[in-house]
Amino acid sequence: MTDTRGSGFSLGLHWVAGHEGAVWNEITDVRAKQAAQGYSSHQALLPHALRSGSLLTNGKLPASKSATIQHLRAHLHQQWTEEWRSSPRYPKLHAFIPSLPYKGFLDLTAARSKAASAALS
Repeated sequence: MTDTRGSGFSLGLHWVAGHEGAVWNEITDVRAKQAAQGYSSHQALLPHALRSGSLLTNGKLPASKSATIQHLRAHLHQQWTEEWRSSPRYPKLHAFIPSLPYKGFLDLTAARSKAASAALS
């Protein structure tokens, strides 16, 4: 960026709702979210460069980094929830606070040690 002080130039920044309500933009947003969750178009509908085997792994398109992370987080959360529900503390806390584990509690305990987290429960 160039320093324009003293040149009579002024710059203003304004937020503009760019594509809000634009039908094709809304469709594109939906498709982008689906792609981030690991969904993909049928291979026959993809451009030739993506159908040609060079970008494929075991006959499939590679997963995006964000889709992989999202999948792993969901898997870890499910695994943690199953372990939590089978713990001896779960029935006691569930009787007292049925909504556990809720996001606020998870956020509160995320950065604490097991001992500090146990003190909260």
